[in-house]
Amino acid sequence: MTMRYALLVGVVTAALTGGALAGYGALNNPESQAQAQAHPGDEVVTSTGLPGIEVGAPRVDLVRTQGLAQGPGDCAPRLPEQPAASPVFDDDELVLLWANPPLHTADGVAVGSPVDDVTASYPDAEVLTAPAETYQFDGLLVPVDDHAYLFLHDGEHVQKLIVGSQEHARQLFSNGFGTC
Repeated sequence: MTMRYALLVGVVTAALTGGALAGYGALNNPESQAQAQAHPGDEVVTSTGLPGIEVGAPRVDLVRTQGLAQGPGDCAPRLPEQPAASPVFDDDELVLLWANPPLHTADGVAVGSPVDDVTASYPDAEVLTAPAETYQFDGLLVPVDDHAYLFLHDGEHVQKLIVGSQEHARQLFSNGFGTC
């Protein structure tokens, strides 16, 4: 395992833990789900990120423009103005964003949405099957040029919404992630 790969796995692990904690409780929270659907123009995340928080942005720019910071005890850097988004970096470049409620796609798909909504909105989504006897979620990958939406699900509802580099989204699904 190369040092760069080990660092990426560590950063993804930290961001995933932070993203999981940020989204904890949102899965079965009807208020969060209703908010995402009631405000379709607000809080929309695309495959390239959010306004001012775009995949490919250097970390230093996000520190300057978005207040990106990592405090003592934080598993991953945080965006104070956008607490529903958890950034993942590779070589100080933003490569993925974990999108928690109220963030949602332009089609209204968010954490907690039925998988049927994903397949209806993205009929060409690539089905990704988790290895047997693991705790990993299955996925639906929606490529958009060199970016993608990755919807991790339990067969019924979206558990995680990740956007960003298609290469890194595939790598995340293939290699999994750990805890902080």
